[in-house]
Amino acid sequence: MNWGIIFFLWFGVIGAVCLFSGYSMKTKRQIKIGWFIGRDVQAEKCRDIPGFIDAVYPKIMTLGTIATVGAVLMILLEVFEVTELVQLVLMIIILIYYGWFNHHVKKATKQYLD
Repeated sequence: MNWGIIFFLWFGVIGAVCLFSGYSMKTKRQIKIGWFIGRDVQAEKCRDIPGFIDAVYPKIMTLGTIATVGAVLMILLEVFEVTELVQLVLMIIILIYYGWFNHHVKKATKQYLD
């Protein structure tokens, strides 16, 4: 079994979830507690939910796009047996952006929700 493809599929699922939740946040103007913010946040006590959505929406959509496209590229590279260095670089790009995304979501949570 090739664990690399399973790992890349996991990236694709995360990307799809990000795209879906970003779209639903923007259209419904509601946040899903527990997806990108902790379960300890109470939605009814939040200060500025629309401000949080506006601050986080572009970052969620970018993460979803990067993860989904990156997963597809990594799977194609795995199928066509491209060097592992290219796959490693793509994986590092996704992980770095995920860390940056986490930092900004925590910052926006403190600014708009706490």
